Amino acid sequence: MSELEVVALPNGQLAENCYLVADGRTAEAVIIDPGEESGMFLAELHSRGWSLKGIWLTHAHVDHIMGVGAVHAATGAPIHLHPLDRPLYDALPRFGAWLGMQLDPPPPPDVELRPG
Repeated sequence: MSELEVVALPNGQLAENCYLVADGRTAEAVIIDPGEESGMFLAELHSRGWSLKGIWLTHAHVDHIMGVGAVHAATGAPIHLHPLDRPLYDALPRFGAWLGMQLDPPPPPDVELRPG
């Protein structure tokens, strides 16, 4: 078994790529950009026996953050986001409406990403 495992999960109407990255030795994982199909991401984590330790957001486009609330509610994993993306992140319901989707406001980020 590789020490670092990466699983790409294309998903949603906008064909966004979500990634699960895990330490093969500890089975601790992070999810990167949980888009629309949160149930699929959670099922994949469960099927692999991985424990989610973080939700990492590369940016706050609607297709990259639609699943944040569900993944956070299911796992309690901390949400990591750069503060400059916060206004776009907080506007999720507005952008969802623009796409004809009713989306709840996302939970507040737990960790501010910084360069370095």
